[in-house]
Amino acid sequence: MAGSRSQPDLFSARTLVRDGGGDVELVGTVARITFRSEDTGYTVARVAPEGDEKTWAVVGKMPSISVGEPVRVRGKWVEHPKFGRQLEVTRLERRAPATNEAIVRYLSSISAGGQGGTGVGPKLAERIVQTFGADTLSVIEDRPEELTRVSGVSAKKARALAVAVRESVRLRDLTLLLEENGLGARYAARIQDRYGESALNVVREDPYRLAREIWGIGFVRADALARSLGKDPEDPDRIDAGLTHALRRSADLGDVYVPAEELVRAAEDLLQVDTVVVERGL
Repeated sequence: MAGSRSQPDLFSARTLVRDGGGDVELVGTVARITFRSEDTGYTVARVAPEGDEKTWAVVGKMPSISVGEPVRVRGKWVEHPKFGRQLEVTRLERRAPATNEAIVRYLSSISAGGQGGTGVGPKLAERIVQTFGADTLSVIEDRPEELTRVSGVSAKKARALAVAVRESVRLRDLTLLLEENGLGARYAARIQDRYGESALNVVREDPYRLAREIWGIGFVRADALARSLGKDPEDPDRIDAGLTHALRRSADLGDVYVPAEELVRAAEDLLQVDTVVVERGL
């Protein structure tokens, strides 16, 4: 495995890369997106470590990361037969771009990526950042009308940029919430596409809805997410979702009729709550 090579062969001493227990942590900025599958979120990107001009290949499920976006990735080195050494990601932390240069790249990438059709290229992004500096992103999100002070930014373009940045921020926040609570980031784009501006609220307030409406999640994953978020084991939404799951499992086995007492027992085993709690959900 490529991870056995010594750290100095990979990075300068200035970069924030740590090797422990076979894992490597890389802190840097997304320099380029080489490939992305919109279906799975699998992405091949180049990341420039902090304090280092050299970029490194990072691969894995990283839905909708953008050029110019600061990231912290953890993973293992693998050797691709054609493309050489790559960092295979097991965990991704997305952070808001902090430096002017990173903000310029970020705004340009949103336009290039087609998120909202902002029409903001590198030169216009530079003018925006020169005008607002470190406050650029907060201005775009909260006071987009101020962008029209910048030459070349119309009211329409300002609104489009605000929409694109807000969407990107929501996706970043959603990804972090899912990862912090045990549900992989690969589901973030699906949830965002399904619920739009309400995505974060749906996850926090009605996680069992994901089991019904998001392909690939199902009851078990939704339940783990809900429990991690602190939902009550006897929450009526959980009982309803458990009963539905038990009924569907019986249908998958070919049953066309399930007696109520059998359904209650199956849900009781699944949910690990008292019988009376399950019966209240019927």
